[in-house]
Amino acid sequence: KSGRRTASFLFSDYHDSLEAIFRHGVVDGNRFTPDGAAFMASALNMGFRSGVDIEESIYLGDRISMSLLELVLMTNSYELVSDVIAADDHFFAKLARITDSNETPLVSSAITDHSLGIVVTLMDAIADRFGRNSETQTKEVFKRMVGALINRVRKDLRVDEDESSLLKRVLDIALESEFGVDEIVADGMTPLHLAALADAPDIAAKLLGRGANIHAKDEQGETPLFLAGESGALAIAKDLVERGANIHATDTLGQTALFDAAATNANDVVLYLLGQGAKLRVRDVHRRTALAFAASGKAPDTALTLIAHGADIHDTGGNDRTWLHRAANWDAHKIAGLLIGQGADIHALDNGGRRPLQYAERTGACRVASLLVAVGASRQVNDQMDDIWQAPSSLVSSLERQCPVFR
Repeated sequence: KSGRRTASFLFSDYHDSLEAIFRHGVVDGNRFTPDGAAFMASALNMGFRSGVDIEESIYLGDRISMSLLELVLMTNSYELVSDVIAADDHFFAKLARITDSNETPLVSSAITDHSLGIVVTLMDAIADRFGRNSETQTKEVFKRMVGALINRVRKDLRVDEDESSLLKRVLDIALESEFGVDEIVADGMTPLHLAALADAPDIAAKLLGRGANIHAKDEQGETPLFLAGESGALAIAKDLVERGANIHATDTLGQTALFDAAATNANDVVLYLLGQGAKLRVRDVHRRTALAFAASGKAPDTALTLIAHGADIHDTGGNDRTWLHRAANWDAHKIAGLLIGQGADIHALDNGGRRPLQYAERTGACRVASLLVAVGASRQVNDQMDDIWQAPSSLVSSLERQCPVFR
């Protein structure tokens, strides 16, 4: 009846209720069932209306303790998140202060560990705060959120359509909030870096028209051209190069933009950079060339392009395993096929006396094994090969059932 005072008296009972909902409504320790999420959202909403603060931390059993705000995010309820933000003028300051149950700042895990819908809700809300200028720390919180978002989208091989849309929304917020054209948004990246990562040529053109620095480097030493290569943003890559971007510039690892484009299978960008004179035999600090990234099993198109333009398939960068060993290890049959076609040694031995076929057998790479056997590779084990490296008998019998070449 008396709002905050009643909530204070009854918080222990309220805590017990939340613990019960959590115990029965969570699977895998960090995900609510649909019913569990609905019950938790309802219970949390009731508490907030009674004056319970989102910074309250509660014990949920099994040595799990978390803030009510973390529980809010776990429900994946856009409506609840929106209501909580609207009701608390200091929401984003609290988001920046609170850590999650893994001691990670919640401002980061809110972006990396929850659905894109929740991320969009948070970004829309912070854009509104920029408009009302209700928190002096809003800009710094926004930058931390963008940094977490960048880490999230760069975990995958390429930025997908939804992630690209979200990055464009971030750019809109930054530009509407009067960020400087070369102001650092996150991780040393300027708006032009983000436009390249999002493959947003219209925004990139607008920034370039305002004098954005095409040579700016982020914390990894990458210019916007690197990000254009990573995202396959051919139009942006062309615009940058035509305006004087250096295709030979290297990052902190000694890699060029060609490495990024090769690693993400951005074949159009690889072809363009090669046409502009990008060098194939540049080595990074670990002695790797661009081919090492293309031949990682995830970029067969760019691997083929690099080899067709003269990349040395016999250059292993000091590694005792040839590219064919590695293709077998990754079950990258397309790459294995093109390597064999270019004359790769199917009998090559690594330092342990292992041939590519032994790698294929060990990892269950049936398609690569079939290619190798078809061109004369033998299953006979080399005398130098370590006994401990032999495929387990259970795996061998399974392979023999699934893959005719192993019978």
